[in-house]
Amino acid sequence: MKKSFTDFLGRELEVNWPPKRIVSLVPSQTELLIALAGADRIVGITEFCLYPANEVSNIQKIGGTKNPSIEKIKALKPDLIVANKEENEFKDIAAMAEFCPIWVSEICNLADSKRMIHEIAEVLDETEKANSIIEAIENGKMKFKQLVVELSEEINSVVYLIWKNPWMAAGQDTFIHAMLNEIGMKNQIIANRYPEIELNYLKEVKPAFVFLSTEPYPFSQKHVDLLKNELPDSQIILVNGEYFSWYGNRLIPAFQYLNDLVLSISKKTYQK
Repeated sequence: MKKSFTDFLGRELEVNWPPKRIVSLVPSQTELLIALAGADRIVGITEFCLYPANEVSNIQKIGGTKNPSIEKIKALKPDLIVANKEENEFKDIAAMAEFCPIWVSEICNLADSKRMIHEIAEVLDETEKANSIIEAIENGKMKFKQLVVELSEEINSVVYLIWKNPWMAAGQDTFIHAMLNEIGMKNQIIANRYPEIELNYLKEVKPAFVFLSTEPYPFSQKHVDLLKNELPDSQIILVNGEYFSWYGNRLIPAFQYLNDLVLSISKKTYQK
């Protein structure tokens, strides 16, 4: 049967319901779709869709998030494509919409993430599973709020770096910014999106913390050591970027990770 849905961009799409051949263009949403619908209904994913590892290894790869192969996707004859406004290019979304309904999310905060889980589950006819995932996320968040050690106003300023050459940071209207707020950290980047910044700016601002994300740029300990020399007034911390930027069911373990991170930060800070 045919059924109509509206995505986050206000676009109405008519889907063969429930869809049986789905292409996912976003790693975090791929993980969610498999949790909701199972791997058998997912026929195409990007080369960056790595989780859950056992399931994605058997699904055809259709290129990257920014450069998917439209021909490969069309050949898969999907009845639904799932994309994201930030992760995917509008020109690709428009091209794929010519031959398949494409559902696009736009995630800026935790509320958007929960809405996305609920609404894509309605498209998949898997609302009960979505409710369980959302409940688990809420429980994790509640435990985090109960256990976390609150950082004082003097020590909770942060800059979250996502790229090197040039240095780029997470700005105000991003999901990363929202997750920083969830753990009581104040983002010192006042620009929107992902602005380029200079190290001299960080030397002037002197954030209490500089978080180096493991994705999309693969920051590692050598970069921590580099910035420790450049920014002696800041604590340089390597963080798992998946727990700050993945907005599907990865949020279930995210709050335990964030709890441990904040407790670790607090101990180090008060021991200084």
